[in-house]
Amino acid sequence: MSNAVLKTVTKSDIQAMKDDAQQKYLTRVEGHDVDFQGQPDASGNLPRRWFKGAIVEFVASTGPDELLDIVLKKIGEGWTRSTTATTSIGAAYFNVYLMKPTVQQQEDLKGLYAEAEARLRAKVEVENEAIIEREVELHIANAARLKAEQLATEEQEAAAAIRKEVEQALGAARKAVREQLGAN
Repeated sequence: MSNAVLKTVTKSDIQAMKDDAQQKYLTRVEGHDVDFQGQPDASGNLPRRWFKGAIVEFVASTGPDELLDIVLKKIGEGWTRSTTATTSIGAAYFNVYLMKPTVQQQEDLKGLYAEAEARLRAKVEVENEAIIEREVELHIANAARLKAEQLATEEQEAAAAIRKEVEQALGAARKAVREQLGAN
């Protein structure tokens, strides 16, 4: 048996995963985007998916009055201003970015934590399966090597026994020939 140790998920691993998920969540604008962790399709395009984020984009398309209405309504619901700057295209089209209320952020984070922990546990499980598979292959290779060494030893012993028999038989024949030659 080797010294390979299966991996486990520790509290510090879970906490690091939660901290990473929270940091990404707090700086992400919610919406569809490219999933750089996904598998590309046959054309090489990465998949798109919905990403939860603490920041939400609101669009006012009829001017600054609509923008103010959106902002005042959302502030009344507990939303706060984000660090993402408000942008405008022309005089009537505005994008404003607001942070979700804390209660909603906590609910989103619970789901993200559970999803990230499940991914972490699945990753560790895959790594452990690879460790087990390597150990099995190592044991099979060692058993095959030992069997080959044993077979080689047995073949050498059999060859030595045959050599001894042949030498004895030839020695007896040589002795008989010498006796015949010596007697004549």
